[in-house]
Amino acid sequence: MLFTLPARTTAEPDAPVGWLVTDNLEDLHGPTRGLVTLPSRLTGDQEVVFDLDDPDQGGRMYEIVLQHAAVDEDLTEFLDAELLLQWWPRLTLPVLLRELWELVQPFLKADLFPSFGNLRPYQTPSSFDDLRGPTTGTVTVGSHINTAPHPVYDLDDPASLPGLYRAVVRDGIPADHATFLDRATLVRLWPALILPSRCRQVWETRFPVLARSSRAAGVSREAVS
Repeated sequence: MLFTLPARTTAEPDAPVGWLVTDNLEDLHGPTRGLVTLPSRLTGDQEVVFDLDDPDQGGRMYEIVLQHAAVDEDLTEFLDAELLLQWWPRLTLPVLLRELWELVQPFLKADLFPSFGNLRPYQTPSSFDDLRGPTTGTVTVGSHINTAPHPVYDLDDPASLPGLYRAVVRDGIPADHATFLDRATLVRLWPALILPSRCRQVWETRFPVLARSSRAAGVSREAVS
């Protein structure tokens, strides 16, 4: 959604007449790790590669996208709602842009961060036995799980596997769970998966074996956000 600023201010004479702000954070399903290439239309010069596993690089990428997004797809392709919430307090942004986003999305204000996760509808499979996904090779997920141009995960890569499981648990539907998740692998990875606390609670309530895995590893629901 495009919001138009009334006018440039003397404090920020270079502010654009309009910035893009999404009216639904759920639409932001961009990549959450690995290398991302921003096109020249956003950087203003040439393509630039950012490493989302480096918070400094990731934060800089978010600053660029937020300030220079020209179409809705720029936001949905490159931004992830949870990373935006996580990095928002330390992003260096024009004051008007920050105020505009916080006006449209009050969850970005620090005192409301915990509320956002409570609004998301997390789904689980009907049975833990449904989880019979592959354990080797590569898989490609749907755009509702990862809107990256080529959302391919390598199950044989220890760095890629947790990202797949995190994304499918958080954003998948039961059919996705059955297609991509393996029971034993999920139990093994569960304590280390970075998930919203309510998502973790929903899954652990439905499948106590996951709660036992968390307890064995010393992971509390409150400690993972």
